[in-house]
Amino acid sequence: MKCLRSLIWLWLALARFFARLSQTARKLSLLISDKDITMTRKDWIKAAFAALLIAVTPLAFAVEAPQETTQQVTQLDINSADARSIAQALEGVGLVKAQEIVNHREMFGKFSSIDELTEVQGIGAATVEKNRHRILIVNN
Repeated sequence: MKCLRSLIWLWLALARFFARLSQTARKLSLLISDKDITMTRKDWIKAAFAALLIAVTPLAFAVEAPQETTQQVTQLDINSADARSIAQALEGVGLVKAQEIVNHREMFGKFSSIDELTEVQGIGAATVEKNRHRILIVNN
């Protein structure tokens, strides 16, 4: 989003610059003949800057915004965690489903594989797959 704003600002600035340059050229053409028009150092700098901006602008489209790679994934031992910890660590699992996981564990014993979580009411295969990298099975 910031890149898009910067690009829009850049194009607006260039449009203003070229509009002023065009107005100045029209005024000069009324006062001076074609033979007398020469570029000053300042004009060369402006033209070089405009050319640089035009050349660099496509690169802004090529650069993609970095994804949030700093998100820390915490792994959770499903056999020892309480309902609140499970709800916080697993995506798509709220406090009610987390309590169902704890109740299932207390009733049937510890989980021996991650796929056993599908036996818990309200936990489907999609939820297990979405959270597979977050779940640890520690058998003591």
